[in-house]
Amino acid sequence: MKGSSLRSILTMSALLYLVSPSVIQARFVKSANKQGQTCGYNSCPVPREDMLNVHLVAHSHDDVGWLKTLDEYFYGEKNNIQLADVQNIIDTVVQALAVNPERRFIQVETAFFWQWWNLQNDTTKTLAHQLVDEGRLEFIGGGWSMNDEAATHYSSIISNMAAGFDELVSEFGSCGVPKIAWQIDPFGHSKEQANLFAQMGFDGLFFARIDYRDREERKANKELHMVWEASPNGNADEGGSIFTGIFPRHYSAPKGFCFGVVGYCRDEGFTEENSNAKVLQFLEHVEEARVLFDSEHIMFTMGDDFTYQDAGPFFNELDTLVSLVNERSSETGVHVLYSTPSCYLKALNEEQAVLPTKTDDFFPYASSVNSYWTGYFTSRPTFKFHERQASGLLQSAQQFVALSQNSLDQGQMRALKREVGVAQHHDAITGTAKQLVDSDYHTRLSNAEHGAQNIMGRELFMELGLTLDDPYQLFVCPQLNMSSCHSLDSAERLVFVVYNPKPFTSNVNVRLPVGESQTVTIHDEEGNEMKLEFIEIPEEVKQIPERYGYANFELFFEAERVPALEDTLDMGKEVIMVYTDKTLENDGEFWTDANGRQFMRRIKDERFSYELTDGDKEPVSSNYYPVTTAQGGSSLNPGQIELMVHRRCYRDDGFGVGEALDEFFEGKPLVVRGKHVVSMGLNDQETSWRRLRMREEFLRPVFLFNQFEGTLQDWQNLEGLKTKSALVQDLPENANILSLERHPREPDTLVIRLENIYGPGEVPNADQPIVVNLEGLFKDIQVNGVVELSLGANLPLEDSSRLHWTTSSFNAEHERVHPMSRSIMKESRVTLNSMDIRTFKIAFSYV
Repeated sequence: MKGSSLRSILTMSALLYLVSPSVIQARFVKSANKQGQTCGYNSCPVPREDMLNVHLVAHSHDDVGWLKTLDEYFYGEKNNIQLADVQNIIDTVVQALAVNPERRFIQVETAFFWQWWNLQNDTTKTLAHQLVDEGRLEFIGGGWSMNDEAATHYSSIISNMAAGFDELVSEFGSCGVPKIAWQIDPFGHSKEQANLFAQMGFDGLFFARIDYRDREERKANKELHMVWEASPNGNADEGGSIFTGIFPRHYSAPKGFCFGVVGYCRDEGFTEENSNAKVLQFLEHVEEARVLFDSEHIMFTMGDDFTYQDAGPFFNELDTLVSLVNERSSETGVHVLYSTPSCYLKALNEEQAVLPTKTDDFFPYASSVNSYWTGYFTSRPTFKFHERQASGLLQSAQQFVALSQNSLDQGQMRALKREVGVAQHHDAITGTAKQLVDSDYHTRLSNAEHGAQNIMGRELFMELGLTLDDPYQLFVCPQLNMSSCHSLDSAERLVFVVYNPKPFTSNVNVRLPVGESQTVTIHDEEGNEMKLEFIEIPEEVKQIPERYGYANFELFFEAERVPALEDTLDMGKEVIMVYTDKTLENDGEFWTDANGRQFMRRIKDERFSYELTDGDKEPVSSNYYPVTTAQGGSSLNPGQIELMVHRRCYRDDGFGVGEALDEFFEGKPLVVRGKHVVSMGLNDQETSWRRLRMREEFLRPVFLFNQFEGTLQDWQNLEGLKTKSALVQDLPENANILSLERHPREPDTLVIRLENIYGPGEVPNADQPIVVNLEGLFKDIQVNGVVELSLGANLPLEDSSRLHWTTSSFNAEHERVHPMSRSIMKESRVTLNSMDIRTFKIAFSYV
């Protein structure tokens, strides 16, 4: 190409970026009025049938906390730590997209987008709406954060995704419904996560991080694209399967093509002198990628962490790249186009290729030799515990508010749901952020918890006939795991309420720290003195640095029928607990859970998808897997199970954080206290117990305390109800109300998720479907209408469909697009088959 032509292109790009807002708006309106142009697959650019089409996907991976806090990232603070300003990214991306109608960008983390959205004026919001409607600004992923897949519980994954979905669909309608899951940075990938994505209606899933040997084998065999058969009900269930694309390398732009003047990307742009060399360099990248796929389409991710902080110059360079490469298309056979992951997926689907399948998962993840990412299964156990507490409280509080006939603050529920979503982030619950960021995560969760607890407490105690004139009368005890509750030390009389979030009557074991055993009595709702046991608190527990209070004993009682070892290394310490049964020969086989739901078969020193070549070099970490009690675990010797309960590192691991994972409290190393629940028995006898106990450990009862000035007689004379159930009758033991909440946008509407917690064939004589009658489920509620929704609750199921893929399991006789069908409801009766989760929107009134 001649220098004068290149100079004119570069000049034109610069001028386009500097046009006035009025010109931007006029140009945009013209583009928006193109006949037939809408969001979604219909807005995709037309590829060249006779060419190799290179889809350029402009993106920025924005962590909701890592080296800086969420707010520091958003506002661009503390740039001496990391140059990152998310507000500026979205600002300049919107401006740059308006300049050229061919440009596209994907937005992933809804937490950041919504923070930005609430700061915009009507003019900017109108422009953003038009960009979304045209498919040029596309929401991908869409969860409140990009969640981790190892330490997260499936209920919290669903909640995180739904928190983002709700805001997007409420503002942008069907154009705010993402079709692609985008998990490019989590450190390994879960089979249950893939299953949940399929149930949410996603057509595809893309990610970057898999074991380096697995990646090389897949590249050699052209298996970077596959269908992940992730359903817990077997491989024949297409509803739990999802197209999965793995990047040939990291999620960064090809070397030499990450442009910009701010942030990570500082590659040299196009000049008159280097233009030919850069085009040839890009075509080399294309040739390296095209041999990995049997397709006329490849995708390049054009971005990295916190890129496009000044989006205009980056897009200007991409404009030039597209123009220069396409000028040579007739001789190279390469066509470059701005695209999105959904448009790339649509093009792949239209090729109707037969794809390989996968039925296991992508754990553990090793990025290179001697670099296993397994310690994070246990890292920062205090935050992992805090997240579980907050997630359980969220489900209880949402239930309570949903069924209350009083007008309660929905904003507090939304705040807690969002902060629980932030906690799922792949640098939050994993414990891979800086210490100050971890502290901020704790603070955000605690503040949101307090709001929800206050709402529940005030309402519950009012139902008892008590009023809370002083908010300090109400308190909770978040450190009961350390036998500590400072507020109990000074209280003389208390009213103690237990809220049971499970859909059946339960007996609840209660342990409370007290000063002296002989001074405590407890009376039930009828005034009867209860039988108590007192257990002296071990001295080791009293010495925990983080523990407050003066309790010497724990009192234990059962609230009946509540309605509804150490290994020292030069790098640090890892504390493990080993359980041994010398009579058991397991031949290296053991099972772990996937996000608290599916069970995954493991075999020591083996992988089901690729050859493990360095198990002898890393015999421990290569065999560690996530356990959703938020720990890592394995079976390294016959008849043994080990769980890592705590870890600290004396040195930074060199993977970006820049500080050691070495937690302290007031100058002393952090001590944690937890529990393991162990059962020994035959598998078919223990599966039911495991399922029920897993639910019980997640859906813990909520304890609320209120300082009470009256006497026992005053308590007995209170006119309020002391025992109350919201259910007409208990549900079967394998039925669960996974979540229940008021619809955030529609009055007098509930959103409920029902599930069958048993897997197929797990429990003898329990394979029969469960039938739940929604009309006869809750007291005082009349059901006026029911609509089934997708798992993410952002689309009626009857309006949901997914792309079909041809594999050895699913043949080409399927329709190219198939509905997400379910059994038809009859008179509001819902059938729950094995491992079903079904979501409904219920219009209701009180009776």
